Amino acid sequence: MPKFVAAGDEYQSPVSPLVSVIVTVHDAAETVRYCVDSILRQSYANLEVILVDDGSNDDGPAILDEYARRDDRVKTIMLSDLNASHGGGERGDKPDQSGTDPESEVMGPESETEPSTHDAAIPVDDTVPVDDVDYDAPDHVDDNASAIGVVDSAIDAIDDAAAENGDVAARARNAGLDATHGEYVAFVGSDGVLDRRAIELLLHALIKTGADMAKSRWERFTPDQLYAVSEVSAEGAREPESVTVFTDALEAYQSVFLKSVRVLGDEFGHNTEARYLNDEDWGRLYRASVWDDVRLPEGIYSPELLAAGELYSRMSKVADMDIVLYRVLDGDADESRRFRYYHDRFTAGTANFRFAFDKGILPARSYYTMVTAYEQAKSAPDFDVPEHQEQFVLDTAELEELRGKLTLAQRMQCMGVRRMRLFEESVKRILPASLAKPTYSPDGGELA
Repeated sequence: MPKFVAAGDEYQSPVSPLVSVIVTVHDAAETVRYCVDSILRQSYANLEVILVDDGSNDDGPAILDEYARRDDRVKTIMLSDLNASHGGGERGDKPDQSGTDPESEVMGPESETEPSTHDAAIPVDDTVPVDDVDYDAPDHVDDNASAIGVVDSAIDAIDDAAAENGDVAARARNAGLDATHGEYVAFVGSDGVLDRRAIELLLHALIKTGADMAKSRWERFTPDQLYAVSEVSAEGAREPESVTVFTDALEAYQSVFLKSVRVLGDEFGHNTEARYLNDEDWGRLYRASVWDDVRLPEGIYSPELLAAGELYSRMSKVADMDIVLYRVLDGDADESRRFRYYHDRFTAGTANFRFAFDKGILPARSYYTMVTAYEQAKSAPDFDVPEHQEQFVLDTAELEELRGKLTLAQRMQCMGVRRMRLFEESVKRILPASLAKPTYSPDGGELA
């Protein structure tokens, strides 16, 4: 467990590598300013900020173009269901790759300045003001009360879009990945806020440990906390006392799953929480090479879940820091999912099950995912649709096939993990929100 050396003190990199930050946006005009502001005020300045709008119907595209004109590190990509383009400007010098919408358009600043590249690095400066942007007094916020209503409407819009399109962010993320030039890549949701030192600390941990991914803790906040979270994040986090490094990412993903196991492991000094890997990209920084030839599947729910096994198998080392560097707006989960949602999760579970099993890893987590999705599909309001019944028969056969691959001992172990996880979920439902999930606390801004 290497000690952490503050990047601004003893550690000085002779070259400041370019970091690409991808933000996916869909009908998020009321929250995206907080998100982009938190990125542009990062203590690490050599950034390529790629803002990808996937067919928004609000003022989002105009807001993104505004940022592209104000800061030459920002590029915008406008997508739509009709493959129509929005905005102007030229695509960067990176050649087109498969998966990019050929009719999408990348917009940069109106000046002749070229997008940031490795040959034109922006020097690191711990106080990185962006010209003409006053981050201490954002003009898009008057007070908390005025923000709550518009943020609530943004949550509703995002939930509606997800219900209609599966995961609208997959196509946008893929387009962003195809446009990157950086050695490192981070993803930020349009309803997320980055700590001011997030990129600096994650990059420092990545470089010092030689890891393929660095991760931190994250927490949720409510609409009425948006302005306070923005202010706290602007102050910048402390350095972590140490960095935990582990080498078996795929095995950790499948085995370090239960909250009870993580808590007990930490109590006995095993630092188990550090090895926990979820299906989200929050609070992470990747080596760009991890994403070579990997793109999220489009048109399905939970595309990150389907891609998880492949991504984690590519990581020789992962670095973890026990500090909060990312905060995300909390939205209410939709309890009335339709059959397609559960089937997509079942498909992701089976794919990761096969992937791990073929590598000699017990797929306990994927067993939970596929069996739970299979059972939940029965309660979907459209379960009785004939085509869904036909699909369910096929899913049943696949489930039995995969169960048959396990020895009796392995099957009992997977069943035990699933039952314990279901128990944890039932307990979480009766707990206050602040105890059920990592939640922003105004007293110090740490996990509640």
